[in-house]
Order: sequence, then structure tokens, then C-alpha cells
Amino acid sequence: RGEPVFLLFEGATLLKDRDLMGSLVLGAERTLAQDPAFALRILVDIANKALSPGINDPTTAVQAIDYIYWMLREIGTRRLDNGRVQDESGVLRLFFRTPKWEDFIGLALTEVRHSGAGRIQIARRLRSMLQDLIDYLPAAFK
Repeated sequence: RGEPVFLLFEGATLLKDRDLMGSLVLGAERTLAQDPAFALRILVDIANKALSPGINDPTTAVQAIDYIYWMLREIGTRRLDNGRVQDESGVLRLFFRTPKWEDFIGLALTEVRHSGAGRIQIARRLRSMLQDLIDYLPAAFK
């Protein structure tokens, strides 16, 4: 609230406010369709909760890791947006932050690896997942 949504530069006078506002989707929460990082976040939270001392359910954590693996495998086959929009003549008109492959990997693995430290079942599954991703998506890891 009270923060700018758009920062407009040269030539922005050609844009109409209603067109800019019409390009936004507002809601109470992010959705899985809009944000694959949100879906990964949910799965990481499930794995972390399952690995917590109060719950101690490594099998559920491994299942969450399996779903994380399938999401990463799908994301890795996609051409990720570079966050730059150019007009017909090649002039940059819009730029926005988009997650890179490294962002998805970091989100998917960092906390689970930390929460599962010392649990062979978790280490084995994470290693297997990474090896398979490297074999299946070699370009993503270069």
C-alpha cells in the first residue's frame, strides 16, 4: 500500500493508465498457476514440518522431495523468462524480476537439506534427485 506499482521511463506518456492497471491481477494470495516458486515453497514447508522433531516423519519428507523433483524436472525443461519485453523495433520497454534456475534449486533444496541433515534417507533422496536432474537436464546445470 502506498508504493509504486510501475516506474515509467521515456516514452511512457503513450501508455494509458487503464491499460497498465488492466495488466495487473490482484488477489488475497498468490496462486500456483501464477507462481511455481509458491508451489515449491509449499512442498518445502511440508518437508520441513515432516522433519521437525515434533513430527519426525522422514517418509513424508521423502514424498515431498519426490514432488519437488518432478516440479524441478518440469521447470528445467522450460525456457525461463528473462524479464525483458521489447517492442517491434527492439527497444526495451519493460523489465521485471523473474526467478532463474538457480533460484528454483536454492528454494527447493536449501532448507530441506538443512532440516534433513544427519538423516540418511533424506541425504540419499536429495543426492539421487540431483543426479537424475543433472542427467535429464544437463543444460540447466551449465
